[in-house]
Amino acid sequence: MLAFIFAIALSFAFKPDNAVIPGYVNHPLLGWTPIDADCTTGDFDCQIRFEGETTTLNVYPEPKDVDDEGNPIEPLKSNSPEPIILD
Repeated sequence: MLAFIFAIALSFAFKPDNAVIPGYVNHPLLGWTPIDADCTTGDFDCQIRFEGETTTLNVYPEPKDVDDEGNPIEPLKSNSPEPIILD
C-alpha cells in the first residue's frame, strides 16, 4: 500500500514536455502581469508582445527582475528569437 501511495506522489513530481510554465512580464501600464507562454527551454530569452502593441517584454519566472540581493534574474528561455504574440 505504501508503494502505491509513493507511486502516485511521484506522478506529480515531473512536468510533461509540453507543459506551459507560468511567467510574468513587467507591463509598462499594468505592472507585473502573470501570463501563460510556452517558455521552457532554448537559447533565446523568452519574449512576448501583446497583440496591437509594439513593446516586446521579457518573461520572468517570478514577478521581479532582480533578486533580494539586487542581482538580475534571468528571463525564461525560448527556442525562438521571435516574441510570442498574445491576445
